[in-house]
Amino acid sequence: TYSILASAGQNGSISPSGAVSVNAGSDQSFAIAADANFHIADVLVDGVSVGAVRSYAFNGVLANHTIEASFAIDTYSILASAGLNGAISPNGAVSVNAGNDQSFSISADANFHIADVLVDGVSVGAVSIYSFSNVLGNHTIEASFAIDTYSILASAGLNGSISPNGAVSVNAGSDQSFAIAADANFHIADVLVDGVSVGAVSSYAFTGVLANHSIEASFAIDTYSILASAGLNGSISPSGAVSVNAGSDQSFSIAADANFHIADVLVDGVSVGAVSSYSFSNVLGNHTIEASFAIDTYSILASAGLNGSISPSGAVSVSAGSDQSFSISADANFHVADVIVDGVSVGAVSSYAFTGVLANHTIDASFAIDTYSIQASAGLNGSISPNGAVSVNAGSDQSFSISADANFHIADVLVDGVSVGAVPSYTFSGVLANHSIEASFAIDTYSILASAGLNGSISPSGAVSVNAGSDQSFSISADANFHIADVLVDGVSVGAVSSYAFTGVLGNHSIEASFAIDTYSILASAGLNGSISPNGAASVNAGSDQSFSISADANF
Repeated sequence: TYSILASAGQNGSISPSGAVSVNAGSDQSFAIAADANFHIADVLVDGVSVGAVRSYAFNGVLANHTIEASFAIDTYSILASAGLNGAISPNGAVSVNAGNDQSFSISADANFHIADVLVDGVSVGAVSIYSFSNVLGNHTIEASFAIDTYSILASAGLNGSISPNGAVSVNAGSDQSFAIAADANFHIADVLVDGVSVGAVSSYAFTGVLANHSIEASFAIDTYSILASAGLNGSISPSGAVSVNAGSDQSFSIAADANFHIADVLVDGVSVGAVSSYSFSNVLGNHTIEASFAIDTYSILASAGLNGSISPSGAVSVSAGSDQSFSISADANFHVADVIVDGVSVGAVSSYAFTGVLANHTIDASFAIDTYSIQASAGLNGSISPNGAVSVNAGSDQSFSISADANFHIADVLVDGVSVGAVPSYTFSGVLANHSIEASFAIDTYSILASAGLNGSISPSGAVSVNAGSDQSFSISADANFHIADVLVDGVSVGAVSSYAFTGVLGNHSIEASFAIDTYSILASAGLNGSISPNGAASVNAGSDQSFSISADANF
């Protein structure tokens, strides 16, 4: 027996397979089959290809053999193509394994768009992507393209036209011109391109169109201008540059302001009188109309009494509605007493203005001499006369008397804040300003002369000032090892007192303290047969030294 080794690659089979035992001289057949969507790629017999056969037979077997089958997947072709102005990817004959998917991308060139995509001759629309799923046959895909187009919406208002008109289709990148024309007696008012004015043009061209646009023409009738003006203090209506359609009429009303009247009306520079209205008929040219006005006037009678003046004075002419000011001034050392306007006081004003004069008026100024105030005041314990705010006519004199109360005296007098001394009277001469006078007073004082001799003190010491009727105490003290010897008040001893008080002082005084050193006694004695010197009671000043001599008698 011999062995034939039969094997099959993936995606197919051989039958029988494996090591097949064959008797010598016998035949052995093999069947080869591919799986679904696969086909036989090749059959090798003893390593040599016998082609993609579906069966093979060994005849009269006299040796060992091998048979090996291999398989390949089925493939299909998708033919992809694109017309002008676009592309498909992948392109050409695209090989696809059976059961696989295949996608295609379609894109148009700039300013073009996908017009249609045909799959196996059938439109699937203007898609940019198409996928074949589970391919099990040959296919075709074909893309076509078209240029982009934009719309320009052209319109014209009444009394004119635009050409072409309506929704005008334009290929991308192309130019498109429009002609605009007005009807007779009309003119182009404006042309709006995409809503923005390009002026009153008679033609407009869109170049290299790459978007939708609009163009709109409007028209207006021919007009003429009547320039209407009014001078001050009146009006004309309508005024300014009044636009009038050709052949129309235009009326104007002229009015003067209150207290004014129409002086004249000029039409195209020629007077037509002081008319209050005027009409232009069948206007066929430009015109002008100009009104002028004149104001009414009133009189203000201005007068001033003695010692002052008013300016302007007399009968002053004032235009109606105008203002008129008057200045009132008093002579030197006089002031405005009152100003009477139309018989009514307006106070002591230095100026007065009539505003918006619409009637006759009067103004009369009176004057009075200037007065000044001297403020007189006195402090406590005295008086000044006259006292308070003393009124003095300009240029006059004013005297004041100053007096102190009992037991007080004038301390000082201040005139306008400056001391003039402790004067009992003061006179302001030729008064031309406000002043002040102020008197101050001080209590009478007495002096107590306090002194102390050597070796002690008195406090306070020296000339001690004491207000009349007040008390004043003094303390007297001796130095160490001294004592008060005596105290003299106004020269009379009051003894060796350590303090003294003056009560209700009403005169000058003196106080004088004297001091003496302290003394001690040393009692010296000697027994029989000798002596001590000095002997007996020896007086010694405090702090001093004292010597004694002691001697014995002969033989002692």
